[in-house]
Amino acid sequence: AGGTKLNLCANRTVGNYLEQSPPFLLALWLCAYLIDVGTAARAGWAWIFFRAIYPLCFYKGGIFLFASTLPAYLCVWYMFG
Repeated sequence: AGGTKLNLCANRTVGNYLEQSPPFLLALWLCAYLIDVGTAARAGWAWIFFRAIYPLCFYKGGIFLFASTLPAYLCVWYMFG
């Protein structure tokens, strides 16, 4: 595939989503089963939001990428906590 910035952005968006989905799904399931379904749902929707803005943040580059990744990681750790 071409080497344009949009291609890289699309490639990394899919790759990052695939990398982060297993821990998210495990945390979501465990939180819903062991803690509270409502808590899992709220954290899950927040995670989806931060994953949805990942392509925009990746395209902007630099520090903007942390605006998507760090909150999404915190959602997963919150559900594990």
